[in-house]
Amino acid sequence: MCFSRKGERQKLLDNKQTIADNANQINVLKELASSEPDLVAQLDDIQEILKYLNPTVNDDAVKFDKKIAGLIGDTKIALNKAEKKEDFTKAYDMVKEIKYLAVERKNVRER
Repeated sequence: MCFSRKGERQKLLDNKQTIADNANQINVLKELASSEPDLVAQLDDIQEILKYLNPTVNDDAVKFDKKIAGLIGDTKIALNKAEKKEDFTKAYDMVKEIKYLAVERKNVRER
């Protein structure tokens, strides 16, 4: 791969790490949501999308990856607070948002 600007290589490496971290953090969410099989199934789908994203220097894609990372963190908090079946509603909504962002990120075109 040819890099036209200094620093693009580092940006690409950082994005590669963010993608890997996001995919790995889904395992934490699955563990926290283990009492909700439907939620775990949704997280499996998201993890498959995230595992196969291509690292990029595209600013739009990088923004999506950062949003996904932030939402994964928020979802961890929501799952830690969930005690009853009704408490998982917020987590379900957040997981839907993560999936939406992951699909959008997957469809970002390279410049």
